[in-house]
Amino acid sequence: YCQENDIPILTHCADSNETVSDYGKRASPDFWERAVSAAEFPKLTVCLGHYGGLNSLEASDGWAHKIGRLCNDPDNNVYADISHYGAILEPEKREATMENLERLFEAYHNAINRIVFGTDWIMLARIKKHKEFLKVFRDAFEQRFGSDNCRKFMGENAARFLGLESGRKTRLRLDEYYQRKEIEPPGWTTLIDGQ
Repeated sequence: YCQENDIPILTHCADSNETVSDYGKRASPDFWERAVSAAEFPKLTVCLGHYGGLNSLEASDGWAHKIGRLCNDPDNNVYADISHYGAILEPEKREATMENLERLFEAYHNAINRIVFGTDWIMLARIKKHKEFLKVFRDAFEQRFGSDNCRKFMGENAARFLGLESGRKTRLRLDEYYQRKEIEPPGWTTLIDGQ
């Protein structure tokens, strides 16, 4: 149903929040790799939340690298977000994260076109300096990867993942809804359409 109707799936993908020992492993990217590689789901669109846990960036066989490989593959529609990552507010961890992301993007060039900024705001709100999260993350990403890639990270990739571009099924459903309800289309529509 999701594939046929161009409905994107956002899923938790970090070894965390388990209620029973080892239940966090149920969120493994290995399971999503099987789903998006299956012959019956060639156009399934998925965003793997938390990028596998950015602490896994350091290990070449960690979840973040498995996700980077999935995002790099042009034959599938896998994206990954970075959200609820309060460590970015700590200068040393921020620098290490940017260095690790740089290595990830060097190994998987297309992954930078599939990375999505996120907050997981209800979880992030528990962190003392959460109001600085957006600015700190945006500035660090832009400084390391440039303004074009930062623009992708902060919105363009998400718009593509969500199917908000003109002509996509999700966008057509939204446009039809606005028209039927006689609602002025929101400003993001002209931003995405490049007008």
